[in-house]
Amino acid sequence: MKPNQTVVFELCTTLKSSYEDSLGNRRNSIRSLGLGAEAIMLYEDEDGDSYIRTIRYVKSHKSPFKDIQDEDLDPNVKLWRIMSKPQFTDGILAVNPTQKNLLEFLRNHPANEQNQHWGLDGQKAMFRERNPAKIAQELNKKNKQVINASRFVYDSDFLTKIVPIAEYLGFSTDKESDLVLWDVDTYARANPERFIELLDSPIISRYSDAKLAVKRGVIRVMGQQVSWADGRQILDTPLNKEPLEHLAEVSFDNNYATVWKEITRLINKTSTPAEDANTITKGASSASEKLSEIDTEELMIELKKEKIISWEAPFFLIDGKQIKGKDNLTQYVEKNKKALAARLL
Repeated sequence: MKPNQTVVFELCTTLKSSYEDSLGNRRNSIRSLGLGAEAIMLYEDEDGDSYIRTIRYVKSHKSPFKDIQDEDLDPNVKLWRIMSKPQFTDGILAVNPTQKNLLEFLRNHPANEQNQHWGLDGQKAMFRERNPAKIAQELNKKNKQVINASRFVYDSDFLTKIVPIAEYLGFSTDKESDLVLWDVDTYARANPERFIELLDSPIISRYSDAKLAVKRGVIRVMGQQVSWADGRQILDTPLNKEPLEHLAEVSFDNNYATVWKEITRLINKTSTPAEDANTITKGASSASEKLSEIDTEELMIELKKEKIISWEAPFFLIDGKQIKGKDNLTQYVEKNKKALAARLL
């Protein structure tokens, strides 16, 4: 800031007003405010010791500190005549740099936003010193967050990252991918920090799996209760929580580790552990290799018959994955041909 530039203090936008004009219109935020001429501050000396000190705005005095003023004030002058209450008009108070007394009073005032770390009883931020460089810095930081969040939307894997986040946020994913991306991008631009947190959150994929478990009939939700398909209770959800979101969160606890492992197994496989064990026979390996030699299209038909591949618009579901488009599905089956063929044994 230039030495002779006017210093502007502005009211905090969080301050609300009860003002109502003659037409009944109520202001959203306060516009005018008169500060008391005297206040208590937390003063720190050169040795780093802190103690309470009173500041007082007296126009005729060079210092705002009451203990210094008392030494010089004329006892014949009524104090109330020379004390002043700084007044904010239309949300601001402009101070000429020559008014050093007023500047020091405002900068050391307990209602100044920069002094809220003092923790004095009843202390509340009411105004701040306007700093154009700081404002620009904060705006640049926010703009960078918005740009980065939007870039992450389009750079992240659609099926494994964007779709689970969209489901977690309550957006429909039963539509074209561009529309899903638009929904998520709109959210990311409005909530860049929150979106980036969700992008790396392990809860998101668990929530997506929990929704898939409901679709496949592995679990069901009745009110605030999550149960197995046969009615056995898994957990009760607090009233302020969404059931599947709560299940995703507690799935990381040791108490629910076994439950989640079983949910995952039932999502990905239709066989029981005992049936899996029976497939490990002497000829299993050779039979698997033989099946893997068949045409990919034929293998896909068999996998669909056994419901290893299913369809839930707009995705094919296989091994807990959502694959869009037949070409992508064919590539996946071709890549995992041997392992998928073994599932048919």
